[in-house]
Amino acid sequence: NLSNSKVSVLESIEKICGIKPSFECIDLTSHQQLQELFTAYPINSVIHLAGEKSVSSSVINPLSTYNNNTLSLLNLLNVMQVMIYMQVIRIGKL
Repeated sequence: NLSNSKVSVLESIEKICGIKPSFECIDLTSHQQLQELFTAYPINSVIHLAGEKSVSSSVINPLSTYNNNTLSLLNLLNVMQVMIYMQVIRIGKL
């Protein structure tokens, strides 16, 4: 949902890699949007870097930050488990 980034980053990625990345603006807290994304593309691996990281916003509104980060990760893991056959590598303690 670009709450933590900008579309202009795609241009930088293309300049560095020489390949224009596919981009879909979805909300990871929406299970339905994630299912549609995994149905539309042949996804076989995922790197999830979409969590909110702002300390100030988590202090001001901790429940919103926790809900966004936790729900988006859980939705992603659930859709990955159903839609593709892959192992999820867990880094750190959950």
